[in-house]
Amino acid sequence: MDDIIYVDDTPSGSIAESALPELQEYLGWADGLLLPGELSNNSETELLIAELLQKIDVPTVCASDVTQLLWRNLEQINAQQLCVVCDYRDIQKLIVEQRLAVMLKQSDPPSTAREVAAEIQRVTNLSLIIEHQQQLIVSQDGQISQTPGQASPQLLAQAAVLMTQFPSRRFEALTTAVYQSITD
Repeated sequence: MDDIIYVDDTPSGSIAESALPELQEYLGWADGLLLPGELSNNSETELLIAELLQKIDVPTVCASDVTQLLWRNLEQINAQQLCVVCDYRDIQKLIVEQRLAVMLKQSDPPSTAREVAAEIQRVTNLSLIIEHQQQLIVSQDGQISQTPGQASPQLLAQAAVLMTQFPSRRFEALTTAVYQSITD
């Protein structure tokens, strides 16, 4: 397949840190980046992704196991370009890792999730889409939206595309991505 590009890997098959220059070159012409997860828990891959995200200047959507990597390296990455799609468990891990003065439990109502999302967004500068009690909550730049529904695989791609197309209207882009993902 002509569209598949392989980069350096570790003996265990994870992305090697030596792939960084090549990945940075690709990002030089890319309009956006989607990191849907399942990259590995290899420490070398974590260092690579953390370094890649330090100087990222394109809209980036992250989810799944990439969130754990973000939480551990949040101080070093450019959070202003990142949107994280996650659930309450991921938020709990972020709160613990960053020692934030808020908490979100599975039993908390969506109103509490909105408050927690707003506080986390304020403190970290991350854009957030949080799935909580069959609600999708978007938090971006002090604005909050809540839409009934559950995260789908399409949500990640739609968020990445719309953030890239409308970088100055990120809240509207993410809210639209949520809406489109539940109506398709």
